[in-house]
Amino acid sequence: PNPRLRREVRSMSSPSASTASAPSEEQKQRAEEHKQRGNEFFKAHRFDEAVEEYSKAVALNAQSAVYLANRAFCHIKMENYGLAIADADEAIRIDKTYIKSYYRRGSANFAQGKYKKALKDFQAVVKVRPRDPDARAKFKACRKAVREEAFRLAIESEATKPPSERVEFKEIEVPDSYDGPRLPEDGTVTLAFVEQMLERFKNQKTIHRRYVVQILLQIIALMKKLPSLVDIDVPEGTHFTVCGDVHGQ
Repeated sequence: PNPRLRREVRSMSSPSASTASAPSEEQKQRAEEHKQRGNEFFKAHRFDEAVEEYSKAVALNAQSAVYLANRAFCHIKMENYGLAIADADEAIRIDKTYIKSYYRRGSANFAQGKYKKALKDFQAVVKVRPRDPDARAKFKACRKAVREEAFRLAIESEATKPPSERVEFKEIEVPDSYDGPRLPEDGTVTLAFVEQMLERFKNQKTIHRRYVVQILLQIIALMKKLPSLVDIDVPEGTHFTVCGDVHGQ
């Protein structure tokens, strides 16, 4: 195990600000020195060492939300999102007015795909800093992700199983009198089948419904492998044309 991580875990499990004794002026000064060293490491992208310095600052002064929020930022950079959220939670508990703690927690939740939780935090940030361009961008990204998730769930959820999951095509019998193309049991659509089917359509005839069901089930399986929503970047000054029904979306 990483010795620095062990030291940090011990720091996180140390008495909280509500139970720890108030730090002396000397401890506060030493904690600030560790914070400054942590800031320098952070600027140099030496996040592991920055975490160690912020952890020392927390150990000396557990009543500072700043040290915890700074350490949370390091964890986000290292993609340790769970630790970032834990630090941000504690920072908010210590000082509910320190807005950077909400920003850190929102960023970590967003990275984990917890868009609703992230949205609440960025709403708090934007309320205090309505002109902060980065905060507004994160807020809009969260709101967009929440709406897309709601839309995805809406189009995927059903009170009962859809017909495609209830139908048993093998139970649909094909009479001997049927003179059109036939699919094998595994439903493999061959070129010969397609050509015979097209010729049959030209003659105003249809294929048997068993084969229609088999083809539709394969289409559904294929479509499920594709994303429900696709982001398209449209360069400035250009446009694209949608051919088909977008159902008002």
